[in-house]
Amino acid sequence: MFGDNDPRVLRWLVTLSLVGTLVLMGAATYSVALGGWMSCGADFPKCAGVYAPIFHSAAVLSSQYTAAQILAEWFHRATAFVTGLLMLTAMIFAWWRVEGFGGTRWVITLATAVLPFEAYLGVLTGVPNPSIVLVTIHLFVSLFVLLALALASLVLWRSAGKRRRSPGGQTA
Repeated sequence: MFGDNDPRVLRWLVTLSLVGTLVLMGAATYSVALGGWMSCGADFPKCAGVYAPIFHSAAVLSSQYTAAQILAEWFHRATAFVTGLLMLTAMIFAWWRVEGFGGTRWVITLATAVLPFEAYLGVLTGVPNPSIVLVTIHLFVSLFVLLALALASLVLWRSAGKRRRSPGGQTA
């Protein structure tokens, strides 16, 4: 299906991670705009006391938050989980199956390595009146991950274009 030096799978894993990160940031913004960033509470991975609030009514989940607030925050957390798994898979695949792309491999690794810190910052900022310093750090770490994935995607997609243009699909 793919050779040891064929970055197609890696390219798609990184691209999906980038898209996931964009969706994640959009979901976070929406959750904050609705005032629901605290609706899930601190008992991660549960949200409002259950693992999947989408299957419960808002009345069962909370008397303080609306269904829209709870679902927005739950979607943010679920997207973070799936995106984190995609990034971890991309990092493992980059080290295991793809040769070359050393700089890209390290960029993916660094972006994945900061995810636990970013998630921890998310927990620290999901409280009433969070510290503006922590919110700012959380934003900058998120932007770092976004830019790292964008850079890795760009390198991998440019490489694909060069492979198609060169005779026999071999890079020069």
